[in-house]
Amino acid sequence: MALPWWVSVNAEVYGREWQTHKVLSPLRGTFLRLGSEPGPGWCAKLASGDGMHAKLRPRQVEDGFAALSQALSQYLQVFADPPPGRSKADQEAVFATFHQNGPRLRMRRPFGDPWAERYSRLLFE
Repeated sequence: MALPWWVSVNAEVYGREWQTHKVLSPLRGTFLRLGSEPGPGWCAKLASGDGMHAKLRPRQVEDGFAALSQALSQYLQVFADPPPGRSKADQEAVFATFHQNGPRLRMRRPFGDPWAERYSRLLFE
């Protein structure tokens, strides 16, 4: 049986700078402790810059899950009452960027184009 060498963990907030500013910054220390690095370059313009993008060893999975839970909680607290100016155009820009550059590209080879296309769209529905 093969066990994973590392587990990829990502938590980020996307949008305009004033919409994402300081959403995840209270968790920055936790993310850095887990070895967080800057996110992918293709989404840097839309990302908060404070997110977690780490590759964890299997022994760190519990800490990673706790960090993901904290990030979700922080996001829900901040955006329980969303700031003015959120628009459908911003959401469509995030989807278009993710859809063109995200996991769809890596998954179409082993699973085929129709499956990868559906997977990418389901993530945003």
